[in-house]
Amino acid sequence: MKTLRCFSACAIAAVIFGSLTNCICRAAPTQHSSRDLVSLSAECNRGMYASCVLLGIKYISGSGVTKDEASAAKCFQRACDNGDVEGCSWLGYMYETGSGLTQNAARAVTLYQQACQGGSASGCGELGRMYFTGTGVEKNDVKAVTLVQRACDRGYSPACAALGAAYGTGRGVAKDEVRAATLMQRACDGGDAAACATLGDVYENGVGVAKDAARASVLHQKASALYQKGCEEGLRSACDKAAPLH
Repeated sequence: MKTLRCFSACAIAAVIFGSLTNCICRAAPTQHSSRDLVSLSAECNRGMYASCVLLGIKYISGSGVTKDEASAAKCFQRACDNGDVEGCSWLGYMYETGSGLTQNAARAVTLYQQACQGGSASGCGELGRMYFTGTGVEKNDVKAVTLVQRACDRGYSPACAALGAAYGTGRGVAKDEVRAATLMQRACDGGDAAACATLGDVYENGVGVAKDAARASVLHQKASALYQKGCEEGLRSACDKAAPLH
């Protein structure tokens, strides 16, 4: 459902598998609703809390509406308060980053835990990232790997990229560059721009795979296209990476 946190600049670092942290990021909202603001607002008010989440995504991304982080936070809060786990995951993001709310990493961890326990793949993935980085919680690579594995298995692409980086660095798991490349491929197939960029460098350098310059070029082009899409959706961090990578 999501993607908003960052388009990570992890490509080169992950290729040499010397760094993990920069490869762990939330993806940016791919689930932009084509529904208009009035319809989503009406449904949210009628207790259709998934619509509250979609409304919040519109506000936070500025999709068809003036960007308004405070309104987004209220939408996510309402959804979370009424049992929508994706609302809780997004609310965790708002607290973690101080978007529309006072920044509070500990509160973010609690919300990610709530979302994860309720079956949210993004909640598990974001919680795993917090354990990797030691943000709002004591750093624990083994626990982080367990969480991002769960999220990846449920289809959350940024978690697959994080898990791939963990295997590439041997952080929390035994180092396995072949497994790392496989996971980066899965994340790229799921639309994760940073994973595509990283995988392009993996093929260019032959890390865990046979060198393949043509495949590397295709992957770099795909990454650039995904960054451009993110830039057009208002993600400033993606604009910096939208130019051709090679």
